[in-house]
Amino acid sequence: VHGPETTGKTVVVKSILKKLGRPYAYTSARACGNPRNCLQSALDALANQNWLRPSSSASDFSSEISCPSQSQSSFHSQVQAHHFSCDKPSDLLPILESHVSHVCSEKTAYWVVDDAESFTETTEGTKFMTFLVQLRHFLQTFNHRESRKKKNAGNMSGEA
Repeated sequence: VHGPETTGKTVVVKSILKKLGRPYAYTSARACGNPRNCLQSALDALANQNWLRPSSSASDFSSEISCPSQSQSSFHSQVQAHHFSCDKPSDLLPILESHVSHVCSEKTAYWVVDDAESFTETTEGTKFMTFLVQLRHFLQTFNHRESRKKKNAGNMSGEA
């Protein structure tokens, strides 16, 4: 969703996702400041909704975790509590692949990135935006591979 500032785009999107019971991560690119913090914020939000299962169980947290610009230590302690480490976009795919395939694959999770245009101000941010645009394709490819593995495993168990 694209449009002028303060017109309610984020509120509408988040309200629809909540009403439909869809898991989502909300991050503000401007508040996060860099792609690494944005990635960590999204992973934490999805872990808090049990869409991703960290090694220690997530208790009842808010479905949104922002990247507090003044309290980075608080943000990083939240991240460590979930045992996810995502320093660059390429770290995200193995995390999603290892958790999504057996946790909640029937429910699509959404990632709402507010102020995304602020990432276009740096080369790193521009590369990150390209990654975000391609993320769905990467995950569809993974899901297709997983479906074929399950189908083949089912065929093999039927032959025994």
